[in-house]
Amino acid sequence: MNLPSGNVQKQGLILKENDVKKLVTGLIEEKFSGYAALTIEGFDGFEEGTLLFKRGFGVACIFEYLKFDLTVISDLALAHFFNAAGANFGVIDVVQLSDLQVDMSIAFNEKIKLSTAL
Repeated sequence: MNLPSGNVQKQGLILKENDVKKLVTGLIEEKFSGYAALTIEGFDGFEEGTLLFKRGFGVACIFEYLKFDLTVISDLALAHFFNAAGANFGVIDVVQLSDLQVDMSIAFNEKIKLSTAL
């Protein structure tokens, strides 16, 4: 997924050493706008998941299985995102965006919006 460049808050956090659920909870509490992007080496290739936030609410999600050129979106992608967070080999980045940048990212693909914000 193409996202605007923003202010990198955290980069290359090793999943095995970090609690992604706690990280996401912290972003919600901070009223964060931007995204958390994880990349893992799964059983059958690389996978990428992105969870977008606006003012502390998770508002959109996309998950990609790169080897298979398969993309999962919205609520189903959220389940894949948190499942992938438990991988042995992977990293997560957190990038801050303006609210406008978040809105524009979703405007180009409204299908990624979550049915209910986190």
